[in-house]
Amino acid sequence: MSIFRLVTMAIVLVGVLAKQLRARERRRARLLVLAGAVRGEVSGHAICGARHGVRYVMRFGTRGQPGGTEGTQIDVELPAGYWIAVHGRPHGMLTDRAASRLALGDELDRRLHVEAAPEDVVRALLDDPTRRFLVAASEHGGLELDTFDRDGRSWLRVSVRARVDRIEPATALLDGVVRIAARVREAFHACDRVVTVAHGAPYRPTTDDVELREAWGERVWQVVDLEITRDRRARRAMLRAWFAFAGLVAVLTYVLGH
Repeated sequence: MSIFRLVTMAIVLVGVLAKQLRARERRRARLLVLAGAVRGEVSGHAICGARHGVRYVMRFGTRGQPGGTEGTQIDVELPAGYWIAVHGRPHGMLTDRAASRLALGDELDRRLHVEAAPEDVVRALLDDPTRRFLVAASEHGGLELDTFDRDGRSWLRVSVRARVDRIEPATALLDGVVRIAARVREAFHACDRVVTVAHGAPYRPTTDDVELREAWGERVWQVVDLEITRDRRARRAMLRAWFAFAGLVAVLTYVLGH
């Protein structure tokens, strides 16, 4: 290989590395500016903090490739003691046709397949402003919602397939997700009923919370049932994949052996 070719390759390589370094520096600068705007702290490729009393972690990158340029993920902590499960995927994206679905009857239905429990609470939680926010968030592409446990606390994760790190859209996205977490208690209590019964002192009826306790028990069961159903469905899908792989290996072995 001639010296000219070596020099040309070296120049091209240096140019590519310099371009990647400048892009990384720009992303880092935007991250620091955004952290200041939302009063958070930068940790690697994430911003951590609390907004309107809700803890959050805002990450940027691609799955399996920290620091990539595609993807924004926001985790917000949910209040303790409130059992809720929400899982949303774009239609056709790893969704099972047999999966249960929470029908909301609007534009969000056409964009997102939602499985959630307890249904009455989730319907109250996903009010008109929240549904409009989720529809707007889906414009970034690949909107996903998931509740999960971390260190004994419940969290909600909202992800989009775009790097949303400029102040205005990022703040709007973060505030929308924080608002969902902040309204969990309100949604539960909006669905509660305490029945007044005529016992106790005359003309001073007291309240009986039997129906309230039964409703809370039913909601816990709905959440557990949904998560068990999803886990079983995932296991069945994994088994089908393994059987398909084993079948392919058997066919290839037979064909190559003859």
